[in-house]
Amino acid sequence: MPESLKLLAVCLPDAQVKAIVEGPIDAVNDHRDGGGTITVMGIVIQIPEGTPITTPTASLSMAQLADSAAFPGRSQPGFIGGVAIVNGSSTDGVITATDVFVAPAQNFLVGQVTGNQPLKVNGVRVQILNDARMPGGVLRNIYEGFPVAPASVPIGGAATVEGYVGITGISSLRSRLRRVEARASIRRAPCRPPACLSPASRVMPRAV
Repeated sequence: MPESLKLLAVCLPDAQVKAIVEGPIDAVNDHRDGGGTITVMGIVIQIPEGTPITTPTASLSMAQLADSAAFPGRSQPGFIGGVAIVNGSSTDGVITATDVFVAPAQNFLVGQVTGNQPLKVNGVRVQILNDARMPGGVLRNIYEGFPVAPASVPIGGAATVEGYVGITGISSLRSRLRRVEARASIRRAPCRPPACLSPASRVMPRAV
């Protein structure tokens, strides 16, 4: 290969390169046509109509992403000040998203239940999140995944909480997924007599 062609191959820039941006959300703009922009770390990123936009527990429209209503326990409007992870491509310095993940924050707590009315993990109060943009899950057993009533959670058990800390401080953690160590209630399968009788009530035939 001639030297001139080698140099040409090195110097020509790619028309399009892969881009990944992860950082704080500065702004969101809804174009009201299904698309819009999100500004992350000062970078304005194009979001075409139909681009998947997700939170940890929901899929969003562009209008929901741009919704300025503050999440419970937060003072910032919508997702502003939260975190975004954007995959896409960059052409002429402009990034176009292929998928967008957002959350008000990503806080994790793995510890021990220190209260159940209200639920507390190592002294941190846990509140279930009730917002369509990132709905919280039900309280579930850490091992088998069955639902658990908060009042039945044993003090001293293990717990995993994921969500964001509200403006009231670390004493309140808005949770989107909670798993705790709890005992399951035993449910017996339906059966027909005499299988349902207790051993003491069964009549055994006498040997002759």
